[in-house]
Amino acid sequence: MASGGSSLTDTLSTGYSPSDLPPLSRRDGRPAPPAHRPGPEDGADLRLEHVERVHVTNVLERTGWTIEGKKGAAALLGLAPSTLRSRMAQLAIERPKKG
Repeated sequence: MASGGSSLTDTLSTGYSPSDLPPLSRRDGRPAPPAHRPGPEDGADLRLEHVERVHVTNVLERTGWTIEGKKGAAALLGLAPSTLRSRMAQLAIERPKKG
């Protein structure tokens, strides 16, 4: 799932953005060649909680922070909206204040 852009949070916290990563497969369906993946030696935070927080935040940003509906973040993540809200609370994810 490619993103049109990356969040400042991704870049600051991991040193790379999702757009720096190669596609998972080529247009012809063949797997893309292996690429360097950031690891602990690169200073990347690979804890599951951090990776989940970044992924959920990226999906929320992609949907304009819409949780419900066919094109909402919950549907894209394969979760019930109430489950997504619960995970957001557990991961301390809050919608940025407008301003």
